[in-house]
Amino acid sequence: MLILMKQHGRIIIGCVISVLVLGIIFGIRAGGDTGFVRIAYKKAMGDRTDTDIADYMDAEAVEAVLARSKPEIRYSYTKVTVGKEADIGAMFLAEDADGNPVAVEITDILNASGASILYKTEEDRKNKKYTHDTAHFLFPVSGIYTLRVKAEDDEKRETYRQYKIPVSGS
Repeated sequence: MLILMKQHGRIIIGCVISVLVLGIIFGIRAGGDTGFVRIAYKKAMGDRTDTDIADYMDAEAVEAVLARSKPEIRYSYTKVTVGKEADIGAMFLAEDADGNPVAVEITDILNASGASILYKTEEDRKNKKYTHDTAHFLFPVSGIYTLRVKAEDDEKRETYRQYKIPVSGS
């Protein structure tokens, strides 16, 4: 027996201690729950299953914002001629759902072949680096141009539109 204890004593003591530690961990009782894992889960997760999200005050505000309509863009015709400066931004007005004015951004101007004349390169388009000022824009030749317009309200709701603008020779 003494020889057995010397050879396997560490293993037997390790097993006994492991059984005792596991018994303590899984035998813990707290508030009617038994076991370390169950108690830790309940502490971490709490009573999330009984939470009614509709009780939150912010839910009504978010629902009201989502129910709002997007901004409306209106185009007012202005005669545009080649060689004469045009204030393109002044041709467009936008209002939010409450009727308040919203800023309008000209996102691109395309010629008849579909090429952009507002940006020189695709990199300029990504960085929104205009080649020309849209408040003092000179159309190079007569024809039909496509203007891409964007309006965004305070709630970040966006409206995108395209308009065909005729540009006459004189």
